[in-house]
Amino acid sequence: MSASSQTVPFTARRQALARFAANRSAVVGLGLLALIALLAILIPILWPHGLEEAGLEHASQPPSLTDFHWFGTDANGRDLFVRVFYGARISLAIGLIATAIALAIGVVWGAVAGWFGGLTDLLMMRFVDVLYAVPLLFLVIVLVTVLGNNVFLIFAAIGAVEWLTMARIVRGQTIAIRNREYIDSARAVDLPTPRILSRYVIPNVIGPVIVYSTLLIPVNIIVESSLSFLGLGVQEPLTSWGLLINQGAPQLDSAPWILAAPATLLAITMLAFNAVGDGLRDALDPQGR
Repeated sequence: MSASSQTVPFTARRQALARFAANRSAVVGLGLLALIALLAILIPILWPHGLEEAGLEHASQPPSLTDFHWFGTDANGRDLFVRVFYGARISLAIGLIATAIALAIGVVWGAVAGWFGGLTDLLMMRFVDVLYAVPLLFLVIVLVTVLGNNVFLIFAAIGAVEWLTMARIVRGQTIAIRNREYIDSARAVDLPTPRILSRYVIPNVIGPVIVYSTLLIPVNIIVESSLSFLGLGVQEPLTSWGLLINQGAPQLDSAPWILAAPATLLAITMLAFNAVGDGLRDALDPQGR
């Protein structure tokens, strides 16, 4: 490969990085996500109160700086600061892993459908249309009900129903590039189809996929939160933002801080992911702004 052919993609990456760095809201969003992730790792390890450390004498105590109950306590006297950031671990992990599962399924499904076209494309995309007709939250609830409340099954259940839009995006991009010159050259030397897809097709559709993935992560976090709010998601002794919101909602009048802490962190995380997604979209496709 010549030096010039290596320089062009390298320069394009630098330009995309520069456009992203110039987007102040995207940089702030990325910084907030990094801070929340760091606190989610460190707080449960370093904080003086344990996750399940309870005391009825501290039940529903408002936020206080003197005894390290910075977010207050819940109805069982457990410290909300450590529980909120431990919940961040679970919620962020579910969002990331479920998105990775959706990415794997959607990219392969869309690439195969777009590459082969014809009857294969017709059947595969009609299957996607059928799944689109069913509310995704309903499908997740059915899967969780059938498979149980194991947190790893929740990862799989959410990812297994969130790949549909990803498949459509990849299919459209694959159709757009499958007759390009470099694809024809790969066909001319009799490269096997799996190698063409993995080496030439998927790498060239990854831009829109990355952007959509950053927007899908908060969607998956919201789905998990909805399931936990309904009692079908994460269960004690684990916790997540959805479960904490579920526990705080009945006490909104008497102890609003129980709901406010996880709800505020959830809202900040959603806004941060959306800002990063918008920044990536503008950086990777500046003509689409």
